Amino acid sequence: MLTGKCKELFEEWYISQIDVDFDEFNQVKIEILGQFYLLSLSAKWGVYQDFFDSLEVDLEVRKHQNGVEFIWIVDIRGVGVTKTRQEARKAAIEKANELINKE
Repeated sequence: MLTGKCKELFEEWYISQIDVDFDEFNQVKIEILGQFYLLSLSAKWGVYQDFFDSLEVDLEVRKHQNGVEFIWIVDIRGVGVTKTRQEARKAAIEKANELINKE
């Protein structure tokens, strides 16, 4: 889901959150990242929020006033409406990825 510069920044940040000396353990680093990418989007959501917070990019998903649709917001630079919370999360992450890659 993350690409380019954003993916590189995320992987560096994610590994920095784990208390292991990776200088000698490149294979362990690859395995840890691989395990993360196997998780469902719901399981990754909080990690992505923390990562984008570290870049001062706010991700938000909330139920629309109509009670059926979900609003996703990435700072003030991206807003949209989807039918499910999962679609909203995916759209918010994709928009944040796009914004970071443009910087």
